[in-house]
Amino acid sequence: MSVKHGHHHDIDTPGTDSWRLRHEGGAERVVLSGPEGFAVMGVWGPDTEMPLQEVTSRFLLEADVVVAEGYKDSNVPKIEVWRTDAGDPLLYRPEISERGLYLAVVSDSRDLDISIPVFDFVNPNLFDCLAELVETSLLESKRSGHE
Repeated sequence: MSVKHGHHHDIDTPGTDSWRLRHEGGAERVVLSGPEGFAVMGVWGPDTEMPLQEVTSRFLLEADVVVAEGYKDSNVPKIEVWRTDAGDPLLYRPEISERGLYLAVVSDSRDLDISIPVFDFVNPNLFDCLAELVETSLLESKRSGHE
């Protein structure tokens, strides 16, 4: 299961029944359901965004593993995806890695001198390698009692 952090998204269309339920009917949450799937829509006030751990415990409780995109400030293990042409600095810092928050970096750079595994984007086995890394990390975490 996965969670995508985003900004300024609206999956509902003004004037539809689901939009009217939220905006005119005062429904805190609306579930849009059909043969193709479902979406849960709701809003929270300014500066009250739900942290990742709360989102997962409310909506993805039965998941063994949740892949989250975004949430860079959350206190959960991370695999950073970093492209040199994006122009942003690498978020990884050794002091953060020592607490077990960074598992690896996936990058197009071959010049990263860091203490965690670096995987190349063009590695044909990239997803297998990442899955094995996550599984190993989860098993180690479970053994040490830090689920």
